Amino acid sequence: MSVELTQETDIVKKVKDKELTKTEKIIYDYIKTNPKKVLLIGIRNLSEEINVSMGSIMKFCKNTLELGGYSDLKLQLAEDLAKANSTKAVVYNSVFESLENEYENIYKNIKMDTDPQKFKRFNHLINSAENILIYDTAFGGLSRIAISLFYRKGVKHVSFIDNMNLGIKNILDMKKNDVLLVISPGDDKFKAHNQLLDVCESKIISIVNDRLNSISQKSELTFYTNVEKYENGFIATLTYLRNLISYLDLKNWF
Repeated sequence: MSVELTQETDIVKKVKDKELTKTEKIIYDYIKTNPKKVLLIGIRNLSEEINVSMGSIMKFCKNTLELGGYSDLKLQLAEDLAKANSTKAVVYNSVFESLENEYENIYKNIKMDTDPQKFKRFNHLINSAENILIYDTAFGGLSRIAISLFYRKGVKHVSFIDNMNLGIKNILDMKKNDVLLVISPGDDKFKAHNQLLDVCESKIISIVNDRLNSISQKSELTFYTNVEKYENGFIATLTYLRNLISYLDLKNWF
């Protein structure tokens, strides 16, 4: 749940009766509605996040908040957040703001899950495969997107199957170092095909919604979206595909 600073904090009190410029308001609004995030990031990250120069942020800290600089802003935030009633839950004014918050949480989950070792393993498996077969347990749309992304990257030895029953021969023909990429954005229809996965000799990479998903138990490498809503599972899975394939290193996976 997102929170924002209340009137009980010194930062809000200092700004309360001041007339802010457009740039100052951008800086203040972000600090007020993202106090915990600002506490953890550097001035350069904040500058890139809100598209405001570091000089303008420093000027805001010194002139508007009457602090020594960005480090003092962090100290002030820490003091404010330690006070009782220093924050309140954000009430969203529109469906777009609510969706923005949900997507931000999705991206955080993905960032936490995609560590360097998993990314390196993905590169190794894809580079070692003579053939890549994709199966989307939902409706096939993600498999077509994945193939398009692979093609743009220069990976041509990739195909997909729409129906697992009709694609049995394709799976049984796969070799040990080939890759079966299983995409399950939330609706696990793959349970009926667990025996088929047992006889599949290829490496299995999966993108699934949670760690209890039956697919992950049989996968060489699994990425977890950690979402509850099916539509968020689609967004999260698509984000995984775009990042993993777009930054695929075809020349050197070490």
